[in-house]
This record gives sequence, structure tokens and C-alpha cells, in this order.
Amino acid sequence: MCAEKNIVATCHLQNGKGRWMVSTPGRAVVLNDNSPLEISCKAAYIPAFTVSALPMPSTSMLGNLLAGGFIGAAVDVYNNTGMKYPENIDITNPNCK
Repeated sequence: MCAEKNIVATCHLQNGKGRWMVSTPGRAVVLNDNSPLEISCKAAYIPAFTVSALPMPSTSMLGNLLAGGFIGAAVDVYNNTGMKYPENIDITNPNCK
């Protein structure tokens, strides 16, 4: 977004599980990972920029933490099932005023 308006940009998303491309505004389906999701975007007449989205504990991981304690949560982290990225990530270009 730029000045509260959507702009057309090409973004590359990358984590430990793969790399994806999306044109904005748009949607992409990515594989969850324990590492941050790096999002690099470039639009016409605007310098390229990169932001990161951190994975958050999923509700299933919290349930396994309560039921299985630390071991249950550790298994979820090891299997990459305990952490997930936000469903929607709104990006504001830091170069845009």
C-alpha cells in the first residue's frame, strides 16, 4: 500500500520451505515453516523493499502444549506444524509517504 492506496507490485516470498511469487494486490499460499517469511517487493518508480513475517504458535500447538507439555510442543515445532504465518499480511511500502 502507498498513501492508503493499493499499488501494483511484484513480490517474492521465501522461507525454508520454498519460494513463491505474487502480484499485488493478491494472494499466495505458502508452506508453513519455523523461519520468518521474507517478502521482497518491487513496483514501478518505487525502490525495492523487503519485510519479514514471523510465524506464530498455532492453536493446535497450544493444545499440545497443554496436553503434552513441553514434549508435545517440541514435536510440533520439529514437524513444522506448530507455527504458522498470519492469514493476511498487509504490507505498506516503507519508501512511500
